[in-house]
Amino acid sequence: MRYKPQGHLSEIRRVDPRKLVDAGDSGLIRQNGDHVDLHALLTENSVSVRLVRVCTNSMRPSGLHQGGIAIVDRGKPTKDGQIVHVRYNGDEIIRRLRKRAGQWFLVADDPRIDDLFISDEDFVEKLGVVTAGIIFTTS
Repeated sequence: MRYKPQGHLSEIRRVDPRKLVDAGDSGLIRQNGDHVDLHALLTENSVSVRLVRVCTNSMRPSGLHQGGIAIVDRGKPTKDGQIVHVRYNGDEIIRRLRKRAGQWFLVADDPRIDDLFISDEDFVEKLGVVTAGIIFTTS
């Protein structure tokens, strides 16, 4: 039985580019011919969304693969358990926000990566909440 961390995979929507067809000037269409509005599909029409390149595999079990793209909504409030994009002491990172015993941590899915404790001395700026991930595959 494979270990599946609670809340992973289900909360990050994935888009499989192989199921979309490039229709040239008409944009992308589904295989059945329906047009696709990628903005609506990935961002729920939010105007506060940005695309962020994923630089590590630290959140791979949640669907954020190195070389892929994270869809980050700057307008969503953060909650315990969400995957967030933050600037932590000058470095931009994507981690899961966790609260334990009244303390906040930034936690990677990869158990080999240490949790980052957020102390009063740390500079942490919320850049947004990750709402979706795009994985690029080779055919």
